[in-house]
Amino acid sequence: MAKTPFKDLGSVEILSGHISGLQHALNKIEEVLNMRTNVATQHKLNPVADQDDPALRYRIYEGTIRNWLEDPTLVIYRDGAVVQPSEYRIYPAYGVVVFNEQQSPASDIRADFTYVEAQSQTIKDLYVPINAVFWHPPGTWRGNGFTAAGVDVVVAANRADALPFVVPEKTRYTGIGFYILSAAGTKGRAAIYTDNNAYPGNLIMDFGEFSTSTVGFKSINIDLTLDPGIYWVARNTDGGPAFVGFRESSVICLPFDPTGSYDGTPIAPVGGYRISMNFGPFPEVFPTGAQYLRRTVYAGFFFRRE
Repeated sequence: MAKTPFKDLGSVEILSGHISGLQHALNKIEEVLNMRTNVATQHKLNPVADQDDPALRYRIYEGTIRNWLEDPTLVIYRDGAVVQPSEYRIYPAYGVVVFNEQQSPASDIRADFTYVEAQSQTIKDLYVPINAVFWHPPGTWRGNGFTAAGVDVVVAANRADALPFVVPEKTRYTGIGFYILSAAGTKGRAAIYTDNNAYPGNLIMDFGEFSTSTVGFKSINIDLTLDPGIYWVARNTDGGPAFVGFRESSVICLPFDPTGSYDGTPIAPVGGYRISMNFGPFPEVFPTGAQYLRRTVYAGFFFRRE
């Protein structure tokens, strides 16, 4: 990876050239990222009034939003009225306005401007194919498979299955659900864990219980916001119900050790982990020693996006 060779500066060196170099480096990063812009209207500017000389106070005003653009033209307001450009000088990159004359401490200074925001069009464009795979509009449910579910699969009682779930962008989830096709036992339980080198790690949230004594869609209301990344959804039951599932060609394949311990036929790909666990609350750390879970169909789960 190419990096600009910045060096620590001595106390007697002239800094203008070094600062200009930093600015050019930042501009190159902005070009690569193709930064997006936004518009601020009536943005309040705060006076710089900490100078030792009182005559210098209330001349410099700065915004809480920086990195303004020169085009379109910026507009400065004082107490609701437009200020003539001859009265000030703008430093748009720094979000600063310097007035020729001292302003009244009671004056309300505001600005309209377009600015560079912390969003990259390049990165957004890269997300288009990712989001096409993990398409999840607000208010809808998305499962752990890429194609339509509908295949039934019976799960074992008192065995926790952990399956991966990809979050492509920061997302708030308000529900998790399971579809029971054949009732057995009385209840199931679900939780979500962090990823620890392709293995479930620390508990993020225990979602609680859902009924398996009747057929149909069973949901649990949750409030969970996840950053982009890989997570593990664990599920356990006190009986052996049949769930709606996804075929192995539809789920995420784990990075795995072909000589590892399997729960089932040791043939790649594997879609999760299984470990014996008495039904009840999930532990704070997912237990070690789970076996690879290889099935032609994996029981499905579904998240509802806010």
